Amino acid sequence: MLIPSLQSLPKYAMIACKSRIGAEHGVNSKINKELLDAVIGNHFHTVKRLLENGADPNYFEDEAQIRPLHFAALYNSPDVVPLLIMAGADLNATTEYDDTPLMIAKRHEHQEVLEVLQRFCGVKVNHETQQ
Repeated sequence: MLIPSLQSLPKYAMIACKSRIGAEHGVNSKINKELLDAVIGNHFHTVKRLLENGADPNYFEDEAQIRPLHFAALYNSPDVVPLLIMAGADLNATTEYDDTPLMIAKRHEHQEVLEVLQRFCGVKVNHETQQ
């Protein structure tokens, strides 16, 4: 699993800046859909490239409001979670059913994703209540 070190934070800050600029200037949905596919496949380098080129880490296609971080949790893609977070993905974003990425990872027992999310969130999940 690839987790950025503190030394690499400036590089990830640049990715976040480019992603926000892309979102603000209406980067077409093609690059954002490519991001979703890359996240689902846990393709670290592709996700990194797409974010560097302005893909929106908080993009969602429809009323389900499933964002890239939700897909990473659902499809057990731990390597891309830090990239998404460092690019500005909202850790507390909810789907139309009020599920956060952390809740999805816990429900599907995707332990690696859960651990990465917990590190960034600074929280522990209650295994009995799944909250």
